[in-house]
Amino acid sequence: MSGIFRYGKGIAASLTLAAVSLGLKYAQSWVFRSVEHPDAQPGIVWVTGESRSPQRILRNDGDCDWKIAFVTNRIASDADLVAPGNRSLSEGGRALSDQVVDLLYAMPRTTYGAATVRVPTSRERGQFTLESDHAARVDLTDMQEMTQQRFLSDVVGLLSQDQAADVLVFVHGFNVTLDQAVARAAQMVEDMPFHGVVIAFSWQSVGRTDAYLADEILAERYFWNLAELLAALRTELPESARLHLLAHSMGNRVALRALNALAGTIDPAGRELSEMTAHRLRNRPVDSSTPFRIVSGVVDGVNEIPRRFPQWGIWTSEKLREPPLSNLILAAPDVDCRDFGHLFGRIRHTSRRCLLYASDTDFALEASRKVHQGQFRAGDSRAKLRVEGLNLIRVSGVDSFDPLGHSYYGSNAQVLSQLATLLNTSEFDLTRPIGSGRPVGSAPARR
Repeated sequence: MSGIFRYGKGIAASLTLAAVSLGLKYAQSWVFRSVEHPDAQPGIVWVTGESRSPQRILRNDGDCDWKIAFVTNRIASDADLVAPGNRSLSEGGRALSDQVVDLLYAMPRTTYGAATVRVPTSRERGQFTLESDHAARVDLTDMQEMTQQRFLSDVVGLLSQDQAADVLVFVHGFNVTLDQAVARAAQMVEDMPFHGVVIAFSWQSVGRTDAYLADEILAERYFWNLAELLAALRTELPESARLHLLAHSMGNRVALRALNALAGTIDPAGRELSEMTAHRLRNRPVDSSTPFRIVSGVVDGVNEIPRRFPQWGIWTSEKLREPPLSNLILAAPDVDCRDFGHLFGRIRHTSRRCLLYASDTDFALEASRKVHQGQFRAGDSRAKLRVEGLNLIRVSGVDSFDPLGHSYYGSNAQVLSQLATLLNTSEFDLTRPIGSGRPVGSAPARR
């Protein structure tokens, strides 16, 4: 009996020690909240005041409305799943070989639209809630769909107002609905403040905490719609316009794969292509009469991919005169470190500046690490990533609006100010890291 008692005391003592240890770590992160400060680099001026974005409209009650553009590939019904070229999978009369490839490359339809988001000004910077009974809640109303042509025309038209020069595409993370993505985009750009045009891209997150594994599958499979959006924006925007991409958490899997597809290193469904196959597909003239074969789930031997996906492979290093993106910002990426280095290494040429925000007090990524058998995530600064061409900015600590230390891109005032400086200013030495953040690896970011 005494042995059982001693065993029970040992377990209780271990649990108490673990709880105290976690409590101390968590308390420390609250006391020592810090971001590597941009003021460490001479010449950077903190951005203050209100946003001058043409999407922002002041209300009579003192709050502001944001007309947020959004793009999504969320599926509302089976009819939204289509084969490339707008051919429905239910369309009859197609050859068996075509039907096989249709299924292999079935993609959700892309939906374009805009929504009005009321952002209260009587709240603390970084505060975000959609709770109906909260005084500082963000309200989303008047969500309207539109054609791609009108969407792009509206974005270009907004840029022409007030000489706006920047377009930011925001990709959300795990467990986020379309409404939450659009509302978060409005709160984030209001609180930076950002002076350009923001577009929220919402992928097919289930929007539930218990659907983590499902979100992983969806994020890594259905990213082509984002690739199409980025390609269309770079084509339609004025050459002087700066295009930025900011991805958060699991949204980094969507963003990195979209860029890899545009760079022609993976197929539009996320399958790895050998270097030889990718080179052949990128450089062979399109000939619809050439037969094809499927090897290991990949269409091989012909140009099925470029024929069905015209934008695929257009951002290869040999085709680009200059990077199409001005800033690629990867915030708290929930990506395996090995996968991250592989995916990023082939697309670093697509952006003039590439930045990784990482933290050692990100409890959400710590949970993800447990799910993935102890493999560090790229957004965990303890991973000590060394990747050429990537600037690392370390964030430590949590705050009242981000108790998990994971959503600091939109809730931490210092990070918001730093993002405003990055996105609203072009006069940077692109070979130097921002603030005291050090470059990961020995070489500076490519211009």
